[in-house]
Amino acid sequence: MPRGLATLCLCLAASAPLAGGCRSGAATGLGGGPVVRQERISGEANALGKVAVIPFYPAETLEAAPAQGGGGEPVPKARWEIAALVSNQVSEALVTEGVPVVAPSDVELAFVGEGHPVPRLDPLAAARLAGGSFGATSVLLGKVVRYREREGGAAGSIRPASVAFEVSLHHVPSGRRLWTGRFDETQQSLTANVFRARQYPGGGTRWLSASEFAHWGAAEVVRSLVAEQRS
Repeated sequence: MPRGLATLCLCLAASAPLAGGCRSGAATGLGGGPVVRQERISGEANALGKVAVIPFYPAETLEAAPAQGGGGEPVPKARWEIAALVSNQVSEALVTEGVPVVAPSDVELAFVGEGHPVPRLDPLAAARLAGGSFGATSVLLGKVVRYREREGGAAGSIRPASVAFEVSLHHVPSGRRLWTGRFDETQQSLTANVFRARQYPGGGTRWLSASEFAHWGAAEVVRSLVAEQRS
């Protein structure tokens, strides 16, 4: 092994005892790519004037697994709780970035109070009520595609946390889509991808829980959204 490569491997192993050492056969990643894949569809000057966050939808329900004995099974309550958790994390990240927000719980209460189901996947219905009830200038919809808890602890994990969710910003009152973003990440060790791991909370020195990973993903999504809309 060339001396420079050997030195790099030893340094990585020494700096990351909790997030994976220099294993035999492990490739040292030196690249990353964007944390959030985004697309700006249409500009709107005051899109972030007040954002109503619609409670997120657990996308696993789109292909519900068949129950034993035939037929479909109801969506587990845990999936809805996970979707609510992620939508709250995104809402809190918006507040941290200084964006006025209508929280998902307030949006849900408004729809329930009027006798309507929450339009988790209907931007037009969401935009009309959010504009009329809260004076929102945009609505944020989202779907949680994957939420897998780590197996193991912070010091050592058999299988790392993995989270994927999609969000889209829509104009009020038209429901026109302005921006879309996707966070889709499985935690990597320092030896697998040094630059990506350094971006994680803790700098890649520990394995994160799914909640911690989703919280980081929410912050990254919101930073991308705010930077794009304010540019």
